Amino acid sequence: MMYRIEARRADPSTEEGSAFAVFIGSNTSERRRDAVGAVRMFHGAGYWVEIFDDETRELLAGPFDPDLPLPSFIF
Repeated sequence: MMYRIEARRADPSTEEGSAFAVFIGSNTSERRRDAVGAVRMFHGAGYWVEIFDDETRELLAGPFDPDLPLPSFIF
């Protein structure tokens, strides 16, 4: 499985958050450990983070609010 981590400036579940203009970047990884590292990096930088299956675009975890701590188990 390929994991796709997406970072945004605003909550992606809101209308403003779903706009492409607030999209910051993404990271794709085959390894879960690398994906979790990318989530921690984006979240630590103050971005909303979501994790998707890169092939199906299924949301696996998130969105994670940068103002709240990450859960101890991300996915």
